[in-house]
Amino acid sequence: MSVFSNCTFIDNSTPLASLQQNYNQLSAGVPAVMGRKKNTSHGDIVINSQGYLIAWFLYTLKGDTAAGAAFKGTNPEISTNSRWQDVATKNIL
Repeated sequence: MSVFSNCTFIDNSTPLASLQQNYNQLSAGVPAVMGRKKNTSHGDIVINSQGYLIAWFLYTLKGDTAAGAAFKGTNPEISTNSRWQDVATKNIL
């Protein structure tokens, strides 16, 4: 199992506290990414985060290390992307 949790910032469809609580309650060892895309409504989040969703699936389902680089390391690409905020990653091997 792995988890990629993203939500919107504009309409606050998932409050940050709720997102963090869910992220923190994941079972030990579960690879996970959490983040909120800036200036994106709830209806647009799937369309506007496809690159990371596709990279997540390629990495976790197919073992694509190039796609995994978006989430791995001490300074993963998603963490430095100015379009995202409140990003956290854990157990990314």
